[in-house]
Amino acid sequence: MIPVYIFRYALALNGQSPILHAMGHWVKVISEGHHLELCDGPGEPLPKGKQTEPKIKWRHSRPRALLYKDIEDGVIEFDEDNQPVQSLEEIYAMRPEYSDYLLVNFERRLMALKELFDALIGRAEEDMEALENYMAHHEISQVNWLGMIQWQGSEAQELVIQDIEEDLHLERGYRALYDLRPEYFEYFDYKTFKQKVRQEVRTKKYLQTLEVRNMQGMKAT
Repeated sequence: MIPVYIFRYALALNGQSPILHAMGHWVKVISEGHHLELCDGPGEPLPKGKQTEPKIKWRHSRPRALLYKDIEDGVIEFDEDNQPVQSLEEIYAMRPEYSDYLLVNFERRLMALKELFDALIGRAEEDMEALENYMAHHEISQVNWLGMIQWQGSEAQELVIQDIEEDLHLERGYRALYDLRPEYFEYFDYKTFKQKVRQEVRTKKYLQTLEVRNMQGMKAT
């Protein structure tokens, strides 16, 4: 039987990356001798990632959404100078979806998403401050322009927040949740109720994001 061997090699990007890219090939040995006479090495270093990207543009891609979520959830941490704590190669290796797009463009895209995230958080904080300032100087009406009771501070709002914590809006859906309690269907129409639930979900995510940012700030100090 003719012996068959497998040869493998790995090269680090730029000579310093902790990520090792490996290639394997099965070969049939037809002669034996000194390895320098049979093989002159793996050749040129591997390029940074793939040479082409998918037809789906980055801004509409799933990897972009995942990267933004990792920033939002604090999986990717940043220091006081707004630079990632982890190395670029470590972040790029966090999800296999990232490798669908060129590594050479990854840092620019990462920092662009971080700037977008900070801008949205800053805008939300300004909106919250403006709302609190308005509420402090104006008496809150008990009904809105449609004649329905105000959502803010209502018993329905408190119940919805509890239901969201228990993921009832995901398990049952908006319609079943609406029909669950008289505090919902007796004082609000379904369309308004659904909008309010979505609003409370966004508020919950925003508060979680602030908590993550505060924890990161404590780590930095």
